[in-house]
Amino acid sequence: MTYSYDPELASIVPLLPRVDITNVASARSSLDEITARFSTPIDDSVLNVEDYSISGFEGDPAVGVRVFRSHQARGAVPALFYIHGGGFVVGNILAEQENAVAIASALDVVVVSVEYRLAPEHPFPAALHDCFAALKWVFEDAEELGVDTTRVGLYGSSAGGGLAAALALYCRDHGGPSICFNIWPYRYSTTDSRRRA
Repeated sequence: MTYSYDPELASIVPLLPRVDITNVASARSSLDEITARFSTPIDDSVLNVEDYSISGFEGDPAVGVRVFRSHQARGAVPALFYIHGGGFVVGNILAEQENAVAIASALDVVVVSVEYRLAPEHPFPAALHDCFAALKWVFEDAEELGVDTTRVGLYGSSAGGGLAAALALYCRDHGGPSICFNIWPYRYSTTDSRRRA
């Protein structure tokens, strides 16, 4: 597959990692190396970060969830349910943690990231079921998490965007939690929020 790109980016294109998902283990290892190289520590004076292991969907394995809450957030605040990308095959909470931190810090919302199971070991609907179980948990434990259940949105990019759309429909069709909105954005930045303010 080939891609078109802006000529101004030509000098950095050769520096971008090439991920071959025909070798899943190698692709995941490459992503983990890149994530480790470029990840920055979380400023715990700004954010509280907690990891949970919650019950899976109807007897499925437990699901990992990471919750980011700004120290500026007071009372029950909106929540963004964050679903990472990665072609359903690679990716994890840590790979997109910087974006989740930026959102939680800039908007004073609770960001909940889900560590869903990946294909091909766990084919559809495993990832969707993991997301559904985690979203239900957010609503069930909303008081402890400080979440306003009338203002919970879904956020995902790439494969995460597909899962966010599927999750919204699944909630609608299976009596799941009521979602406030669903967004499939480009990368968030604090510069964007200031421009729109």
